[in-house]
Amino acid sequence: MRKCGANIEWRPTLEIRKLPSQYQGRYSRTGCEVYKGMLAAIPRVSAGRPTAQVRDVHCVLDGDDCCEWEFTWGTSGPFRDPLPWLGLAGSLLLFTYSVSPLPLQALFYPVIPVPLVVGWYYSLLRQSRKREEERAVQLVEQQQQSEKQLGQLLEAQSDTQAANIPLEQNVRSLTVLHEIGLTISSTLNMDELLQRTLQVIKDDLHFDRAIILIVDAERRVLTRGRSIGGPPEMAALVRSLEIPSDREELASTQALISGEPVLVPSSAQVAAAERDLMRVLGASSFLVVPLTANGSSP
Repeated sequence: MRKCGANIEWRPTLEIRKLPSQYQGRYSRTGCEVYKGMLAAIPRVSAGRPTAQVRDVHCVLDGDDCCEWEFTWGTSGPFRDPLPWLGLAGSLLLFTYSVSPLPLQALFYPVIPVPLVVGWYYSLLRQSRKREEERAVQLVEQQQQSEKQLGQLLEAQSDTQAANIPLEQNVRSLTVLHEIGLTISSTLNMDELLQRTLQVIKDDLHFDRAIILIVDAERRVLTRGRSIGGPPEMAALVRSLEIPSDREELASTQALISGEPVLVPSSAQVAAAERDLMRVLGASSFLVVPLTANGSSP
């Protein structure tokens, strides 16, 4: 069987430059495998011959400026079934005998075409089975390739979704800041300002309920509470709630001192002075966030 070959180059530089850096390597790897597999299948699809053998010459993943592959395939002709020829030979023998002066030669006239027909028929059956087997192999190869590409696409989609999470969080934070800024610029009434701020926190940050307490520097307590999201009786309890602001074991005091949010993950970690807050919230955990105005907590 004589061998033929060809070298083919793929230069994805322009496509790669249009992609984010985190996807460039995956695009090069996936494109290399897909194009290589498609080109290797050409002998099978076009002429029913075995898939071409491939050798990697250059690859962009190795720092080369292109992917180059060497394809090699055979040029032998299609499979020739000997059965029709054997049948033809048998029919010729019967014909020769029938025209000879041998005894009973006339009895062979009706069966002269039988060997040819039988050989031709079984040859068609064998070729049909061979084509079915080749189709089954092609389907398995295509299914494996499709599953591989699907896995790569799902992985790329997962990476894209993971990369979008920080962006969505930043957009949400900017939206909240924008809404609060609009609220501050539209009113000077403290009660209305606090209530609008609570509404923005609940709607844009998707909390079930929220409370704002004002620092009373003279009395050293958090008081004059405003709330949103709870039952009606919660608002009255929040207005009468007072929490010391000078006790360092309290989460609210820690948030005021550090200027950073403090998470209380369970009721077991709540100090006695903050149990009323936990009871008012009706929650097993809560987050304390300091709000500052002109560098100080309101």
